[in-house]
Amino acid sequence: MTTKITTKEEALADLLHAAAFLAEGVASVDGMAEAMNEVVPRFLERGEVDMAAALADVTADPLTRDRLLVIVAEKCIEKRDDEYGMQLVEAIEDLSLSAGAMERVALKLIARGDFEPAFGIAATLGHPDEVFKSAAIERYKSGAFEEALQIASKVTVSAAKASLAMAFARTASENESTIEFENQIKNAERYALDVDLPEESATLLIELGNLCAELGRKDLAVRVFEKARETAETLTWPHRENLLGASAVGFFVFGSVTLADLALDLIDDKSVIARTLATFAHQMRKAGDKGGAVQALEEAFEILGSQKEREIRDYRANNNAWRAVALQFALSGEYDKSVKVVNEIPDPESRSAALSQCAVVFSDSDLNHDWRGMIDKIADPVLELATLIAIAANQSQKSDAESSQLLLDECVRRLNGIEQPLAACSILTDIFDSYSKVGEAEKAAQCLREALRTCSSIINVSNQAMVLARLSSKVDSNSFPIGEAETRLINSIIR
Repeated sequence: MTTKITTKEEALADLLHAAAFLAEGVASVDGMAEAMNEVVPRFLERGEVDMAAALADVTADPLTRDRLLVIVAEKCIEKRDDEYGMQLVEAIEDLSLSAGAMERVALKLIARGDFEPAFGIAATLGHPDEVFKSAAIERYKSGAFEEALQIASKVTVSAAKASLAMAFARTASENESTIEFENQIKNAERYALDVDLPEESATLLIELGNLCAELGRKDLAVRVFEKARETAETLTWPHRENLLGASAVGFFVFGSVTLADLALDLIDDKSVIARTLATFAHQMRKAGDKGGAVQALEEAFEILGSQKEREIRDYRANNNAWRAVALQFALSGEYDKSVKVVNEIPDPESRSAALSQCAVVFSDSDLNHDWRGMIDKIADPVLELATLIAIAANQSQKSDAESSQLLLDECVRRLNGIEQPLAACSILTDIFDSYSKVGEAEKAAQCLREALRTCSSIINVSNQAMVLARLSSKVDSNSFPIGEAETRLINSIIR
């Protein structure tokens, strides 16, 4: 019988070790992979690299094992244990993941200023552009311009060159070097247009236009966004619609409503039009133009309502558009209009999600809106309780501890409505965390014990391990002690 990495004594004393103890014993390859994906990163958060590496190495699924070894190796480099980190990289069997791990290690080395070993790794890579790009950016930021340009000359892929030029432009702007800034913007534009995939080219141009607008050069932003729009027009759905929408937002943000409307008029997909109008509304609301925001949202609502079933190309995008409009109405303080939109959302799951988002927004408002009425309409009892917990957190942040605790108490009373033990454990974990943060130690302990009792009723060992791993993070973050009662419950789970 193979000896376990985690002992039972360790498992009884610590929730994360208990999770690891269970994860090691999962018979299913996929189940063990799911459990280890929860457990290993949490050991890294604690700084327990050796434990994380050992658990990653015994993971039965080869691909999951290799992916976990990658993140452990990165952590080793962060802790300056380079030799161990490279040993872990060498243990990765998948060739593509191994190359990716080498690149990520090189990037970590550059971030801490160790360029030579990073360049040594770059020499072994088939595509080292990201390494050279990162190094060039770091040297440019530090003022070593000649060296930065020399390193930049090793970057060969047009997309990476465009991204690099944008980083140089940002630094030049910060240094108030106007000529260099404009030169790098021209370089970025040229490289973006050289990219083979037109959708990638348009995406880079939009990123560049946003950079110009952010840095106060709207004159350059206009030119770049026009190039992005022209490129997007040549594409097919869905890239064409989405990128035209992004171009329209870009025009709108830097103040050209006319150009924004022209780009918007080119879009055929009503879901994208509505989502873009919701983004316009967001920008107007931030600028203090509530009237304009509401008008844009009313137009978006009308467009979504006029859409025939056969016109919907992407149901997920359509649902997201409905939710965006409802949420922006809520953020604008338009309760009745928000409710009206939510009631019209065709997909029940999306409707519940929108009700949750809007209820949280209205609960945080000083106006006396019926956010409870929205919560009562949520079809999913788990989401209903999660929404109440989020509202309790808002109340706590507003220094209203009494209201926060009353809401949490209500959540505890309503837990009987949650039939699935896995979902109940998730809710209990969040309530435990919230009670801990407001200083209700005894109530937090009760929730912790109830979560452990519920966990013991879960049949799937992999799910038990994941519950304990997630619970351990909240226990750790709140420095919550594990007592004898908790130890007995842990024993009932792992035996």
